[in-house]
Amino acid sequence: MNFAENPFAARYVRPGTIPFVYPSGLTPRQLMERLVRCGWRGQVIGPHGSGKTSLLLDLRENWRSHRVTYWYTIAPEERTQAIRWPHEAASWHDRAVVVVDGFDRLAALRKIWLQVTTFRRKTGFIVTTHRRQLGLPVLVRLQPTFEQFVAVVEALLARSGKSLFWDRAVLLERWQNSGENMREALFSLYDAYEEIIRSGK
Repeated sequence: MNFAENPFAARYVRPGTIPFVYPSGLTPRQLMERLVRCGWRGQVIGPHGSGKTSLLLDLRENWRSHRVTYWYTIAPEERTQAIRWPHEAASWHDRAVVVVDGFDRLAALRKIWLQVTTFRRKTGFIVTTHRRQLGLPVLVRLQPTFEQFVAVVEALLARSGKSLFWDRAVLLERWQNSGENMREALFSLYDAYEEIIRSGK
């Protein structure tokens, strides 16, 4: 990141770009052990901006050396589209992991097809969702905290060579005004950062 760039610009806080901060008492190793116990099948549940995508991107680093990952991000307009699964399903195998980011956006029949197909092929199957889905173990429920928000703000500022220059009370107000949505709270800091940079502080 260029020093002059705003670390709270959309390209730095969109899904999957925000560094995931593990909540107290949860580690990547614990999640990987849980995933293995669940037969490489599970769901990550959490509201918008809770870090579901960032978490799976982080966990993927633990398996990418010995498992092939097929990653599908579902946009709202793709709810009923076949996308490319029927063509790629033939290559899914027992050393692969199918990740569906935005699983709850899919039509019911598509969800069933994915679960059945990956199960028959003994392929790992991990999804992100806003609400619990039937047929898959829950790997983790995410609910961001204010402390995680502060940690992410510090990490984003560090990328641009700056330390935290906001009072915690200011950040707490932003956090509460966003409805405790991590991404929205970070977006809200864009203009505040610009003002501080222009003032030369």
